[in-house]
Amino acid sequence: MKKKLKPEEFNSALIDTPVNLFGHELIRTELLKNLLGKDAEAILYWAGKELARNHPLTSYEEVVQFFEQASFGTLDRTKEKRSSSTYSLSGKLIDLRLSQKEPVFSLEAGFLAEQMQQINGVYAEAYAEVIKNKTVLITLKWDNKDLVEMNQNN
Repeated sequence: MKKKLKPEEFNSALIDTPVNLFGHELIRTELLKNLLGKDAEAILYWAGKELARNHPLTSYEEVVQFFEQASFGTLDRTKEKRSSSTYSLSGKLIDLRLSQKEPVFSLEAGFLAEQMQQINGVYAEAYAEVIKNKTVLITLKWDNKDLVEMNQNN
């Protein structure tokens, strides 16, 4: 009988397993779009936020690492202002997704928004935009006065 792995052991094993991403993209770009229909972008955004709550991180550097490990792409902060930041998303898989019709990056935007909200303690929202089918930018916005009430049970 196989040993049952704890969630963190399972995740670690997945990270160390080389895999073909065809199945991942098939589910993401075809199946989810068909299942979710016209609401796909909005649902994927909230799914990204839920994933972030299930995988809490403590720093921007951990978020960057998670993006790589989850095959979300290479995340790079390109601009930072008082109440917003802009990030670029790049990598081979991102380039391949950009070659497809109407690629969606709202899952990544939702994940980033929730992680940075938890890290910085202020409510945050994000949106992704594809620029000329060459670049993915995620813009994160927040209000420094709109503090998140931290739940002691988290």
